[in-house]
Amino acid sequence: MRGGGRHAPSALAAAATCAVLLATQGCMPVVGDGSYQVGAVAALAGCAETATSSTCAAGESCVGGLCESLCTVDADCPSLWICVAVPGSTDANPPTVCMPHCDPVSPQRPDATHVACPTQVSCQALEPPSGNGFTDCLEVNNDNGQGQACSDYTDCAPGYACVATSATANACLHYCRSASDCGAGLGCQPFAPSFIDGADPIGSCQ
Repeated sequence: MRGGGRHAPSALAAAATCAVLLATQGCMPVVGDGSYQVGAVAALAGCAETATSSTCAAGESCVGGLCESLCTVDADCPSLWICVAVPGSTDANPPTVCMPHCDPVSPQRPDATHVACPTQVSCQALEPPSGNGFTDCLEVNNDNGQGQACSDYTDCAPGYACVATSATANACLHYCRSASDCGAGLGCQPFAPSFIDGADPIGSCQ
């Protein structure tokens, strides 16, 4: 992450690990919209980092391949963003950054309650140490679609989760609010525990 004294492992690795656990083990957090502010959308710039450096500007951290602003409270963040500790940080006092409330089903679509993630960037649900669920825009490395194999969310196209479909296999499954988000013959299977986006339960097409 940029700034904040964050050291390896990288934020991308930490976020990837967290998202894998949430998606593949059915441990999806409840996302409450009440903590998010309402208003304009902020831009996210791509970044890279090592244990000692980052391509982000001062006052920012590299999280999941995107620069995000350091913050102290929600009021430091743009509208529809929340100030949270970086997941997976090994720091005694992990840095806190502004993370967006994005739409897992349609990551590139902004609306009154969601920030649009950049093109070819996924919206995933993460869980900070406090246990309060939140979403974040995270870069992916592949564009596997419905039913294609994956090891974690980075293998899947935006709009898809990497879900355990058997004891030995994972597959990219489209996020959904209802069967209308899925292809013919597929239903929208809720996650357990529930993953709630506002008043909408989010599941995967199966």
